Amino acid sequence: MSKMSTCTMQYIPSTGPADEAVLVKFTHANLNQNLHKEEPSPIRFGYYGHRDADNPKEKDKRILVAETDSMQYIGYNFGDKAPPSKNLTKLFVGILDKKTRRMQVHDAQYFLMRPQINLHEDQATEDQDEKEVSFIEKRDKLTEEFGSTKRKRTVQTRLCNKMGKLELDRGIASAVQSVPLDPQTSNDTDNGHGIYLPYDKDGERPEEVYKLDDLISPEHMELLQDPCQKLINVKKEELEKWRARSQYPGYILDHIEVLQSDTQDQEKKAACLQYLHCLIILHHCNAKAIRTKVPFPDDIPDDIKIAILQSFTVIAAAPTSGNRNKSVRLMPLRLKDKLLQFIILICLHIDGFQLLLNQLRSDLQIGFNKLLSHVRNVGCKVTSRKQRGGDTHLSVVQKIATLPLPLKLPSRPVRKQKKTRGK
Repeated sequence: MSKMSTCTMQYIPSTGPADEAVLVKFTHANLNQNLHKEEPSPIRFGYYGHRDADNPKEKDKRILVAETDSMQYIGYNFGDKAPPSKNLTKLFVGILDKKTRRMQVHDAQYFLMRPQINLHEDQATEDQDEKEVSFIEKRDKLTEEFGSTKRKRTVQTRLCNKMGKLELDRGIASAVQSVPLDPQTSNDTDNGHGIYLPYDKDGERPEEVYKLDDLISPEHMELLQDPCQKLINVKKEELEKWRARSQYPGYILDHIEVLQSDTQDQEKKAACLQYLHCLIILHHCNAKAIRTKVPFPDDIPDDIKIAILQSFTVIAAAPTSGNRNKSVRLMPLRLKDKLLQFIILICLHIDGFQLLLNQLRSDLQIGFNKLLSHVRNVGCKVTSRKQRGGDTHLSVVQKIATLPLPLKLPSRPVRKQKKTRGK
């Protein structure tokens, strides 16, 4: 039996950013580049500390920036964007000299690198377009506001008859240029079964077929730990006020009511309910709300809001007057279907893969045929059960979705072309 190797440790306290070790994790990317190669790395790093090194509250604040030609990532070790475990742990990195068996221990900083997204880009572009208008457009606006009925009718007639060659070209350009600019979202297509998310067909349990980590990342689950406490600790009187104000959908309110008595996976279910609330809000948004600002709850972290918008919307280029393009946020039909499938699968996880569809259909405000179509597209089986409704003697037919194993996804029928009889 060989003796256990030993070494001598020497702690070297940090005097500033120059002699600190840095631990990095990217939320939306994997760092495959070997930084020890001789060729220059395509990633440029910048490490910054606070100017006021004498202030005990500010001297330990650090910002790490990683830049490529197409994306910028920023990480913080302070504030809301710091890693969730920052205040509970102290990290060290040891450098071992194998010859002398001496290890130098340095202080380390941990950063969660997130992509830098400008959410106000669309609004700034629209404000610039409003400022740069021609003299005729200004005159038309004044006429529409203060002109006589005859002048207003003249302006409307001229605008309606303006569909000439230039407008036709712009209409064609709008159809061509309304292509997603983000290459990651443009590749988000279904797999031939009408399903838009990863799955393991050989999973032995429903939780293994559709993994919760593929629906809500572990980083987002940690960020939701604080907001979900509001659902866990809510009082009965406050819950009744939420029902009266319709602050949450009925499905979520029903689960909040039993959340306190259900101690098993309580925080995980509460975090799923908060995330589900954001998805249902986005599902109800019209095109104008998606272009401007989606009304997510204030207590939801910005990282989760950005990630949801990146997953279920795209940025497209749309031509405007003066042959200028502006960025517009859209939700294509395929991403609308993807959002609906995410909602269904998160609800299945919350209910142990036995989901009552009646309340969910009412919250989503869609027809049963559309909901059942998406439920079956993810491989679920739908059964019916009669249930007495409330104080009345009338029975209500409840639709129940379950996920049988092994997973069987429906195949799309091939449309047959009509044969034309030759003359």
